[in-house]
Amino acid sequence: MVLYVARTGLVPPPGGPALLGAALIGLAHLALLFLIVDFVRAGGGTQHPFDPPRDLVLRGVYRWIRNPMYLCYAAIVLGEAILYRSPALLAYAGVFWLMTQLYVVTVEERALERRFGESYADYCRRTGRWFPRP
Repeated sequence: MVLYVARTGLVPPPGGPALLGAALIGLAHLALLFLIVDFVRAGGGTQHPFDPPRDLVLRGVYRWIRNPMYLCYAAIVLGEAILYRSPALLAYAGVFWLMTQLYVVTVEERALERRFGESYADYCRRTGRWFPRP
């Protein structure tokens, strides 16, 4: 829809940026697949509110970063912006990141703290929201 509204063609221009964007999109989807499988196995539920995890997921990438799936979604949108060389998609990526930040801080983290209590609060102290802590 962003490309349509911006009147950008749906065929990406050829060249290096297209390859870089496509590689970023592909790698982010692959990482997302592994993250979802690990999340479901370790948490006993899904990332969707209708079937939330029964256990706090603390293994794999989640040992270092609390929200790796959101990072993958952001990488996909950024990869699309690079693939299409689209300023409109780049702006959309920025809006997506801002809205994700607001949602995670104001809704998701509060719900997880209510659900998992002190174990989630301790996890937050040890683990970075978007980037690993030293």
